[in-house]
Amino acid sequence: MRNLILPFTATCLCSLSQAQAPSIDSLMQVIVERTEFSGTVLVADQGEILYHEAFGLANREWNVPNTTDSRYKLASLGKQFTALLILQLADEGKLSIDDPLVKYIPEYKVKNADRILLRHVLSHSSGIPNYHAIPDFDSTVAKLPRTLEEFVGLFLELPLLFEPGSATQYSNLGYSELALVAQRVDGRSFSEQLRARIFSPAGMVDSFTEDDLRVKPHMANGYVNTWTGYDREVYRDPSSVIGSGNVVSTTMDLLRYDRALRSGKLLSEQGRRAWTTMVRGDFGLGWMIMRYPVPGKDSVTVAFHDGGNRGYTTVMYRFLENDRCIIVLSNSSQYDVYGVAGRIARILHGRKVPYVRWPLVAAFARVLEKQGPEQARTFFREHRNDPEYLLDGEAANSLGYQLMGKGRLDDAVCVFELNVEAFSEVANAYDSLAEGYMKQGRRQLAINNYERSLELDPNNSNAKVMLEKLRG
Repeated sequence: MRNLILPFTATCLCSLSQAQAPSIDSLMQVIVERTEFSGTVLVADQGEILYHEAFGLANREWNVPNTTDSRYKLASLGKQFTALLILQLADEGKLSIDDPLVKYIPEYKVKNADRILLRHVLSHSSGIPNYHAIPDFDSTVAKLPRTLEEFVGLFLELPLLFEPGSATQYSNLGYSELALVAQRVDGRSFSEQLRARIFSPAGMVDSFTEDDLRVKPHMANGYVNTWTGYDREVYRDPSSVIGSGNVVSTTMDLLRYDRALRSGKLLSEQGRRAWTTMVRGDFGLGWMIMRYPVPGKDSVTVAFHDGGNRGYTTVMYRFLENDRCIIVLSNSSQYDVYGVAGRIARILHGRKVPYVRWPLVAAFARVLEKQGPEQARTFFREHRNDPEYLLDGEAANSLGYQLMGKGRLDDAVCVFELNVEAFSEVANAYDSLAEGYMKQGRRQLAINNYERSLELDPNNSNAKVMLEKLRG
């Protein structure tokens, strides 16, 4: 369902890009029809709103629509705020991003921990593992309340994945450590600092952190798209994502944030330059950084980040030289927000927009539900290369885990096997299939697939842990 809430949503305020708003709207109608997008989209040019629309439902139980004021959990999109706090403290001379992490967390004593710089943690080049290196993280650990210090203490004895600065591996746990650094340096809680240092000066009146349990209006409930329906958001305690993804916000507040960054309200010019410089690969100091090609012109720099949990998916693009911003917030997990933002970016920059295809996983799930695994397997293979369908490996992986969570283990393994068949060079596909085989009691097949996952991704900490258990 679409909602025209603000007076400017139906009109374009930027004369230069005025013709692009109808193209964006036409695109969104196709996306909603084919992919069931639920959320809010905002597009701005030099701070002026070109397009601002909401789609789908904020509450499916009561049929309440999303609006342009809807609030969403940002998940990992919120990491940029953690990085900004660290850079603000550096601006004030209270720390340096080239300080060793152990200067602020001296209890961190694993091998090579003393070689980790704050710069490494900001750019995911520290070697700190991710959540799943902690045993039973999703099923138990993430559901229990802890202080930030208690949560960080859970992984201070886990070995690093590589020598700091020598590689990159995305780490949520590293950003929890950065939140702890900010607390210890500033003296205020992470949430208090966000309010005082970022939300208030930027005018972000609708943003807060998940540990604020007061009832908030316009909160969009999170849902898991099962491709045959929807489940409610999977619970995890807010303390498990402090620093790595515990911010709730709106599209308008994120635009206010973008403007505050550009005006210099939140960070010095030197800090802004450092923040939007590539460090290693596509990683910057809290943003991903890449060059975006523009037909007939030089490419432009885009700083971007996404977020996702079992209930929400989000992405924000900031085009630096030409001052454009795209924000997509969805209250449906595993949704391809990059597919939305990327197509809008192409419209803004005069590039050809890819055809919006039907999601193969959704059609496959319906066949599986109605006709069983053998017919579904046949359907998958027949349509895997069909140009009308899009095969998304992450979506297939998510479907497998949803089936596993509902006790349909054989169906889940069927999905994982097909995913490996389609994505034979993707480490995570083998990791998931190995887990399915392990739960079926097929030990050797589980070992074989965890080993293959490690061959493809030597830093897969989950595969290392599971192989130790299986060989045990």
